Amino acid sequence: MHWAASGPEPKLDVGRRMMAFNWLPAAYAHADWLGPWAELLRERDAVSTRILQRASVALIDRYDLRVRYVRDAGANNWLMHSHLTVTAIASALGTAMLGGWVRGRLERREVEQQQAVLGTAGRQDALRYSHEFEALPFAKSSSGWPVPLSSPESVVKLGLSCLVSLLSDSTDGARERFTLRFAHGHVTPLTLTPRQREEAAALIDAVESAPTLAAEVTT
Repeated sequence: MHWAASGPEPKLDVGRRMMAFNWLPAAYAHADWLGPWAELLRERDAVSTRILQRASVALIDRYDLRVRYVRDAGANNWLMHSHLTVTAIASALGTAMLGGWVRGRLERREVEQQQAVLGTAGRQDALRYSHEFEALPFAKSSSGWPVPLSSPESVVKLGLSCLVSLLSDSTDGARERFTLRFAHGHVTPLTLTPRQREEAAALIDAVESAPTLAAEVTT
């Protein structure tokens, strides 16, 4: 299944990916969600479409998605992107969301943790984002974002949690379908302010427009 990263695309291509996102979740769901189908779907590329369809129906019924589906991704077009592109977007979001931590916590122990999580370049990017954005780099809670910060993977997890939190329409099943792409516990829905949502959307647009992603076509 080829999902283009971004840029102008034929309507048929967009429609095909929308159809797969809505009705063939077994093709992209993480093994954690597949239950008894996990072993059979270990190698997705080798599985027949019929098996994928049967497993997809099981997932759709399990999460009550038969009458909830995305008709128009609209501002959430990133839902149709490849895993590589979604990870790049999540990494940028997570980095920006840690900008307040980097700017405001300069104690030695905090800086060491920032280095472990963000790395030198990521820490510099986070600091830059803290000056570019007013809301996204700062969690509402004084204790920070409710995502443990222990490794570079934490940055992506935080960004994915932000993406999930942008899916606020309970009638289209987009949040459930997107969450299926990742392991259990990999995303944590967050509470975002309207301003944080606006800034997250702006950053997503900027990442999607980056030349290195705009031409990407991947499986």
